[in-house]
Amino acid sequence: MPDSLASNTPPAADTSPQLSASRDKRLLFAFSIVLLVGLAIVTLINPYFTAQQWFTYTCILGLAAGGFAALLPGALEWQVSPGLRATGAIALVLLVVSLGRRVEGVQMQLRMWSLTTPAGAEAPDPNDAVVYVNLDGQVVKAFGTPSPVFKVDAAFAGQDINVQRGSGGVVVHVPRAAAGQRLFIFVEHQNKWWISDDIFVPPTDRIVLKETTLDSLRRRMP
Repeated sequence: MPDSLASNTPPAADTSPQLSASRDKRLLFAFSIVLLVGLAIVTLINPYFTAQQWFTYTCILGLAAGGFAALLPGALEWQVSPGLRATGAIALVLLVVSLGRRVEGVQMQLRMWSLTTPAGAEAPDPNDAVVYVNLDGQVVKAFGTPSPVFKVDAAFAGQDINVQRGSGGVVVHVPRAAAGQRLFIFVEHQNKWWISDDIFVPPTDRIVLKETTLDSLRRRMP
């Protein structure tokens, strides 16, 4: 009798595949959340990005979307091209990346201005000139001298600003300049000074310098 009962008792169900699938889903969800949180932190730190950075961001978004798609019931299918078809999470990754590449205006977020002077006017030497950047009434950056004539008032606001020099002149890059901020640039070379007009972001990509004096600049500063 005991042997008969033992033979009729169904074997215990093997739950290891279900446990493994549940663990994989949790890992995918955590992976997606980490990618999204990391991307959010990066964009908060640097809200102005290049086309190359935007492509990287869309790839990260695609991977995060693929992680979520793997958790969703049902089938997803996308005919990428006549000879290529994607399904499941891969389809969503490719879809997000494809849509992200179509976003226009990313390059407009670059804040770069070349400095020029009127035709026939004397111009500062682009390789030796001292370049100052004034943003919203504060000198935020001084390039080309260890002891600037004008004190840098808000170094933190100018930490990402840089200057490119070359035979074509000087290009100032202010990546964190936001729409509506007031910007002007002034330059010193061999005790001569040049200044731009006030520019309200976003301006054109060229700033024209005109000659000025040190006294005029001192009166201009708060």
